Amino acid sequence: MKIITFFKRIFTPEPEKPFVYGLFCCISFAINKYSQGPLRGCLNDQKKIVARIKQFWSQFVFRLFQDSDATWQRFEAEILRAFENMPTGWLVIHYSGHGTYKRNPREIDGFSEAFYFHNGSYADYQLYELMKKKPAGLKVTFILDCCFSTGITIPRVKHNPHYKQARFLASEPMPENFKVSKRAIIEEDIDWIVFAACGERETAADAYINGDYTGAFTWYFTQVMRPGVFFANWQKDVDKYLPSKDFQQSPSLTGSNKLMHELPFEMPAA
Repeated sequence: MKIITFFKRIFTPEPEKPFVYGLFCCISFAINKYSQGPLRGCLNDQKKIVARIKQFWSQFVFRLFQDSDATWQRFEAEILRAFENMPTGWLVIHYSGHGTYKRNPREIDGFSEAFYFHNGSYADYQLYELMKKKPAGLKVTFILDCCFSTGITIPRVKHNPHYKQARFLASEPMPENFKVSKRAIIEEDIDWIVFAACGERETAADAYINGDYTGAFTWYFTQVMRPGVFFANWQKDVDKYLPSKDFQQSPSLTGSNKLMHELPFEMPAA
């Protein structure tokens, strides 16, 4: 019996330890391997965002998902799990991949902006409903490098590169009357903030910059992420680089004006 117990201990894997969220967590989804329209820079985007956060805010823990693991069901489940475990603190939700749109007669322009995960789309109205479950004391910052990203968390309801590819994958024929919208810092009636790679009717570039495949937005955004200045200052610094001759996309910062003018990822003194 002792021998059997000994071998059971050797060959039985230890149970996975529960993930400890603490007060600072980053959930990141990055997808290069699409069956249609594969990309090259999204996994590098994830590495850049994680490295920058680790550089200045070492208190963060990370949950990282790539390619086939980056499903819309996993996205929704991970956010809900974070909400359950983080009544207060800072949650960063990062996405790098394709964006798309879905027909929605309730929207002002008839279309909803959406993420395009490895297994399909997840629309703005779905995310908006999900965010209603956010604990009041939890502060959330989205960093989104995909097409149509400015409007992707809020439904608009009636009432020097060598390589560049749009991070947009059509799920339906693109209407001819789609217009480019250029927005910078816009206050919304929500209690989170969103750094978006481009406008609601713009594409975000998957690019090759300085010998590296990357999102054009992520390349510049990670250079301006730093402590000691307001989130709004990050956006103002990104505006110095985009749009540009090479990348005709207009990043934006939308959401809570109060959060925009807080110092990044700081907790109030006890």
